[in-house]
This record gives sequence, structure tokens and C-alpha cells, in this order.
Amino acid sequence: AAAAGGALEARMDAVADKASDAVERAAENLSTQLEAARGELDARVTRININAHTLADEVAKGASEALADGVLTMDAKLADLTDCNAANENRLADLDSRQAELSGRVEQGESVASAVQETMVTLTDKLEASQDTLGDGVAKAVGRLDLLEAALEEEKARVGDTVGRIE
Repeated sequence: AAAAGGALEARMDAVADKASDAVERAAENLSTQLEAARGELDARVTRININAHTLADEVAKGASEALADGVLTMDAKLADLTDCNAANENRLADLDSRQAELSGRVEQGESVASAVQETMVTLTDKLEASQDTLGDGVAKAVGRLDLLEAALEEEKARVGDTVGRIE
């Protein structure tokens, strides 16, 4: 029973360790993905800003009618780039939200790991108590067997005496 208790405790420790490791790996993986996405969005925002400045410079260079048509086209492109920039800002906000959600999940995982650990301690205590109770029961049963064996020996002796008298 003690060996079974030790094995159970070791197994519960292994389960808690695996759960904790899995939560940590998931958090690290998601954090890495978020950082990569953030870097990509930052690069896009930089390119958009460069393009916007380039367009603004081209608009400022000339005043001819052809350039005026180009200005209109560039204004449209700038509006598109501005919209794209706003969309990227929204994506960054979404990534921040996801990162906050992941942090919450990590906290939940840690809470679950803590609950598993507490359950393991409770089960270990119950197992030890059961082992003690089982040990007491076995000791009582052995004591009763000893008493029955002594009574049987006495009865055998009486039967032997009776058989001897009958003969």
C-alpha cells in the first residue's frame, strides 16, 4: 500500500509538471507569434508612412495640370494608405487584446496546476490515512487469527482427550 501511495504521488507530480510545462510552452509559443505579427505590422506601417511622405513630396513638386491630375491620384492613394494604416492600427489593437486574453489563459492554467497540486496533496493524505486504517485492520485480523488458532489447539486437545477416554 505504501508503494502504491508513492507511485500515485509520483504520478500526480508528473501530471502536474506536464500540465504546467504545457501551459508555459503554449504561452511562449503564442507570445512569439504575437511578437512576429507585431513586427510585420510595424514594418508595414513604416512602409506606409514612407509612401505617404513620398506622395506628399511629389505633390509639392509641381503645379502643372498633369501634376494636378497626379495629385488627385496620389490623394486617393494616400487615402487608401491612410485606411490601410488605420486597419493595421486595428490589427495591433486586436493583437494586444489577444495577448491580454492569453495572459488570462496562462493565469487560468497556473490556477488549474495549483488545484491539481492541492488535489494531489489531499489524495496523498487520504491514501496515507487509508494505509494506516488498513494496517490497523490487518493487525486486528492477525490478532483474531492467533486467538482462533489457540482455541483450535485447545479444542484439538479436548477432542484428543475425549477420544483417549473413549478408547
